[in-house]
Amino acid sequence: MGARQQSARAWLMLALGLLASCPRADEAWPAAASALVAELRPLAQRQGWFEGGPWQPELDAWQGRKHRLLQALAAQLQRHPPTTERLDTELGALLRSCEADRPWARDAGCAWISWRGRRDGLRLSLADGRLQHLQWQLALEQQ
Repeated sequence: MGARQQSARAWLMLALGLLASCPRADEAWPAAASALVAELRPLAQRQGWFEGGPWQPELDAWQGRKHRLLQALAAQLQRHPPTTERLDTELGALLRSCEADRPWARDAGCAWISWRGRRDGLRLSLADGRLQHLQWQLALEQQ
């Protein structure tokens, strides 16, 4: 086998290995994600300063409890991209529509998980029935 064929074969093996290691959308929901969601639910029901309530460091502060839980959930979702059906089942009331005047729907192109109202949170891009990408959307305070 020539050097060119060996190089092509090595690239093919690398690509196949990467594909095999990618998580599938239909894999089981991780227990760690369930634990994070269970901790987030009661926090999401409270109103922090950015939602018209009093300042509550665990809800409103940078690296407060809610912020850290959402960071950990984001990492889980990136490692194990779920289907939109699984997102709806597992996250339920935590999901919001990206459009303020519309309810969350499984066939939407995106979903929003609030950290601090409509101001800061996780934006989930959805297509083909599953999570495709997520990113933080932050207003960032002016000092």
